[in-house]
Parts: sequence; C-alpha cells; structure tokens
Amino acid sequence: DVAIAEARLDAAAARLRLARAALRPEIGAGTDASLQRIDDLELRQGTAALSLAWSPDLNGARGARRRGATARLQEEAARVAAVRQATRATVARLYVTWREGLARAAAEQRAIDALSGTERLVASRRRAG
Repeated sequence: DVAIAEARLDAAAARLRLARAALRPEIGAGTDASLQRIDDLELRQGTAALSLAWSPDLNGARGARRRGATARLQEEAARVAAVRQATRATVARLYVTWREGLARAAAEQRAIDALSGTERLVASRRRAG
C-alpha cells in the first residue's frame, strides 16, 4: 500500500512539473551548414537560429492546471502519510496481539504445570491409600 501511494505521489509531482513548465517561456535553437561546389566555385553557407516564445496565460487555464496539480500533489502526499500511519498502527496492533498471545500461552503453560502437579499429588495419595 505504501509503495502504491508513493508511486501516485511521484506521478502527481510529475504532473505538477509539467503544469509549471507550461507557464514558462519556450526557448529553441538550431543550426544548419551546407557546402556547394559548382565547377571551381565553392560556396559555404551556415545559419544559426535562436527562438524564444512565451504565451501569456490570458484566460488562466494554465495557472488553473498548475493549481490543480499542486492540490493533487498535496492530496497524494497526505494519502502517503495516511497509509504510512495506518501501516504503523497495524504493526502496533499486531505486536500487541502477539504479546497478548505470548502472555496467554505462558498462563496456559502455568495452568498445565499446576494441573500436572495436582495430578501427581492425587496419584501419590491414591497409592498411599
């Protein structure tokens, strides 16, 4: 259960990173080079390009996606904490049950030992008459 909750948390964190990335400017770069030979004439040509694009979030859709992703991340983090707490509670409950079982077994062993002693005493008195 903890591993599943942690995987969901990781997925929510990835969605938040994507939503945040959509709000940032985009940068692109590219280069091109060419060489042409026509008879004895050699023509070398090269180009480089850099682009920067940013689209303002006028209608707030990307911001809303980011806020939604943040809320889902917080929800998944709370779910992980709850699963971990439930796991700790289960372990504690199982430990207490185990200790109670040990105590009950020890009490039963003492009762068996006492009955065995009583049985020996009765057998001894029977033989004695």
